[in-house]
Amino acid sequence: MKRSQVYFVLGVWGLLGLGFLITHSFQPEEGFLATSEITAELPPLVVPRGETELSGVVRRADGQPAADCEVCLFREELEPGTAEPLHWTFTDEEGRFSFLDLGRGRFRVALLTPASPPTTLFVEPPVEGGVNWTLQEPIPRLGILPELERTNIAGRIQLPDGLDPANHPVANYEVCLVPTAETPPLSGAVLRRARTDGLGNFHFPLVALGNYELEVLPPWARGGTWPVLATREIAAGKDKNLGSALEIPLATGVLRGIVSSIEDHAIEGALVKISPLDAPANRFWPPESTDRRGLFVVGDLPPERYHIRIRAGAVSFETEATVRQGEVRDVFIEPLDTRRQD
Repeated sequence: MKRSQVYFVLGVWGLLGLGFLITHSFQPEEGFLATSEITAELPPLVVPRGETELSGVVRRADGQPAADCEVCLFREELEPGTAEPLHWTFTDEEGRFSFLDLGRGRFRVALLTPASPPTTLFVEPPVEGGVNWTLQEPIPRLGILPELERTNIAGRIQLPDGLDPANHPVANYEVCLVPTAETPPLSGAVLRRARTDGLGNFHFPLVALGNYELEVLPPWARGGTWPVLATREIAAGKDKNLGSALEIPLATGVLRGIVSSIEDHAIEGALVKISPLDAPANRFWPPESTDRRGLFVVGDLPPERYHIRIRAGAVSFETEATVRQGEVRDVFIEPLDTRRQD
């Protein structure tokens, strides 16, 4: 046992001594296992120079000298804007320019000035007597916008006869002013939206003069374009101040019904979904739920025929009904067998 311990200690000391000799006696040659960065001496980039010259005059389309026109020379195969020019300069007050020390070959030329579209052409210097280049026709100046004239538009929406304001409040409807297609694009007429107050009043201040289509949307459709409950064409002219002259009657009706079970018990919480019969599938009124009496009331319905779908648990019922303006239409709902387990 003692002998093995002695051998172990001697082995450890031997390894330590060998490591010391290696690290202190071996010096790698320069470049062998080197850890320093490798650097390369590259010659500086030099723009190739030649002995060819190019000079000339740039004129506007009317024949006058084009001062401060930028003249750019590109390689022949490159489009202006896809690479930096090889050479560039500006014309002086007389439209003159010159390049020195150009190489031989064809160049693509771009003549750039704020007043005209870019003019591109080709040149192969030297050109005896210089070049005479002409810019394209100047870009037409934008017309001066006319001073906007404005007016105020206000009014009030009205429920159709036959609907009780106590049961159908007129607050928070959205009234939209939509410029017509004939309105000039620079007239300042834009889409405007306003909400009605508790009395159905609305107000649009400082409306740009023009022709508009006034549309009324229900409160739940604010910010949208459908359904339109009333519409009116408005000509906001110079001599018209529609301060409070507009009376907008709504063209709407109401559907009402009671959902009950075959045991003649009112069904509370039944889901009622109503959609126009001829409208796309994604157009429907916000679903309603029946109250504790099983009653549902859906208003703000433009006059047309509607599809009604009622669901209570696993059972459902579907029917159709026609809405007339100012009418509260009672819809017969067949009693539902809520005992079914589909």
